[in-house]
Amino acid sequence: STSSSSTTLLLRPRRPFGGGVAVPVPPVCLPSLPCQGSEPRGAVLHPAGRWCWGFSEHESGERRAVAAAEGGRRRRGADVERNLCRGEATTREGREKRSGGTRRKRKRKEGREAAVQVMDGFRPSGKAGKVLGDMEPPVQRESRLFANVKTDGVYTVTSEEQARLERLCADLLEQCPDPAKAYLFKGVHQGYLVRGLAGLPGGYSSLDASRPWILFWILHSLELMGFFRRKLPKGDAKRVYEFLDRCQSETGGFGGGPQQRSHLAPTYAAIMSVVILGDENGYKIINRQKMYDFLMSVKVKKGPLRGGFAVTIGGEVDTRGTYTSLAVASILNIITPELVEGVAEFIQRNQTYEGGIGAEPGNEAHGGYTYCGLAALRIIGRTDALDLNALLRWTTQRQMSLEGGFQGRTNKLVDSCYSWWVGGIFPLLQPLVLPHPLEDEKEGTESQSSEGVALFDTGKLQEYILLCCQMDNGGLRDKPGKRSDYYHTCYALSGLSMAQHQMHREQSGESKLKEAVGGSHNLLMKTDPTYNATPESVKKVLFGPPLLCTSLLLNAPISFSFQWSQQAIDFFKK
Repeated sequence: STSSSSTTLLLRPRRPFGGGVAVPVPPVCLPSLPCQGSEPRGAVLHPAGRWCWGFSEHESGERRAVAAAEGGRRRRGADVERNLCRGEATTREGREKRSGGTRRKRKRKEGREAAVQVMDGFRPSGKAGKVLGDMEPPVQRESRLFANVKTDGVYTVTSEEQARLERLCADLLEQCPDPAKAYLFKGVHQGYLVRGLAGLPGGYSSLDASRPWILFWILHSLELMGFFRRKLPKGDAKRVYEFLDRCQSETGGFGGGPQQRSHLAPTYAAIMSVVILGDENGYKIINRQKMYDFLMSVKVKKGPLRGGFAVTIGGEVDTRGTYTSLAVASILNIITPELVEGVAEFIQRNQTYEGGIGAEPGNEAHGGYTYCGLAALRIIGRTDALDLNALLRWTTQRQMSLEGGFQGRTNKLVDSCYSWWVGGIFPLLQPLVLPHPLEDEKEGTESQSSEGVALFDTGKLQEYILLCCQMDNGGLRDKPGKRSDYYHTCYALSGLSMAQHQMHREQSGESKLKEAVGGSHNLLMKTDPTYNATPESVKKVLFGPPLLCTSLLLNAPISFSFQWSQQAIDFFKK
């Protein structure tokens, strides 16, 4: 339903929540209500070790009838009305166990048929297998990208949380069986974001050292939805510039707020906020000479982390700091051979055996650091330093089979922010791993271009963002059961934009943009894969403002400030 008003269903809650209660059911799944107590009264133990609530056939029919009478929308998948096991498990067996009767033995067969498995498609073995017998696995109503992974039957907190999240996502995806009807509520999200520019709730006080980040998250989200097709009013833009000017340190760079020490992360966010607004008055507040001095002061020139950048003086040295420093330097045209010395070798040492990139040598591969590492090498034209085939294998394995979104690390849950941190790797990686025309296997002829080969399922990613991550009060969230925030709104929309603008190969061999899931209304503006701002904004800052058109130190165009590789020259020209 696209109605802003929620429907109220009088549902009979499971014990121990008490008597009947009116539960409002908005278009998007409500936050989950945890079950209290390790052995809740009236519950039955599922053979797989999970507590389930039994319902009589009359109760189940009554609930379905009430839901049908209130618009035909059965919200069995809502968090507040969720059975811990898929379906109405152990209806007969649970009732007989609670009554203590002898019918359990006579009805064991019916009880086994009513029981369901906690993990979809998994045939249990051992003791659970003896109890369930030769029961067939439940019918899969949802489509998976990959076959179910065979497990050893050992249930852990991780596996149970993954199974619970899959059920949440499956229920939300089933509510919209036709993805063409998925809808992006741009007006609601824009209102949520604009309110953030005026003032933030008290809960954001913990992010006092990230205020330029919050500004970037809001501005970039509005930019993607076309909010800045007309310029921001001068008064609002002036307030943004005045705030950022107060965050600029006397020693160069920007802090997380006024009078805070310089840090590469808010420095990147502040510069990108100026890029998005695209006003020359914003560039005038930036002291480029002191910015260069700050970048050189945090560069590591010797030791095992040589070539990297500390996020602040005395801070950690990681791939994130390296990317943010190079992104800022290239945008402000202050990049020099001295600044990029040893960067490629540092990022090369951070690539793990899995193929992804970690924060520093020896760390686990992570989606965010992998994007930062590849984008940094793209800026300086040294992507040859990585094992690209291993990187491609690791990146493609991060898309979740049922949910369609991306996880940030191996064996982690799906997260909408990785729609960009992992999804944004593909447009950077695609021209590197598919640089030559592909041969048609059937005809034996060469196609004109390899850019139409999508390296992941773009449709499934869009469905996850549109159907599982939108909140009816505005903003996008990490995953079902979480609240919306500006961070996940920004990077979910960035990933959605990236997926919508991926080229697809037609049967004729021609590469075209595939229509966005839900139609043209849902289409966002394209975002640049290296800087995560619209290409128009990036082009304007790289080649537009006279203030930045020449190198600060070498008085030469940015593309030829020193001996660039041909790949870097072609990238900046494009």
